[in-house]
Amino acid sequence: MLPEHVQSLVDRVLTSDAAVSTPALRREVFDYVAALTRGQVPIAPPVDLTPYLRKVALHAYKVLDREVEAIQAAGFDVDQAFEVTVAAAVSAGVTRLEMALAALEEVADAPAD
Repeated sequence: MLPEHVQSLVDRVLTSDAAVSTPALRREVFDYVAALTRGQVPIAPPVDLTPYLRKVALHAYKVLDREVEAIQAAGFDVDQAFEVTVAAAVSAGVTRLEMALAALEEVADAPAD
């Protein structure tokens, strides 16, 4: 279970009425990146953003301006590109947090030797 403030962030990223992109797109991006982060085989997002999302999920520090520009050239405006990036980054971070919390819980529940 995520801390309340983290869950609130996730909810706002996925459901904000102020966003330009659709909630469905942000959810699909979020789920895709979560699966990648867990090492699972994800269902491809509806728009071919897989190379970009893979990079944000696994190697965010390597994302270049030209990759964001390529998303814009594919038909996303600046706001949509930003929102997709935020959904992907939050998903990667939150998924790692969930994995870490589960590992800590496992250790806490393990019998002492």
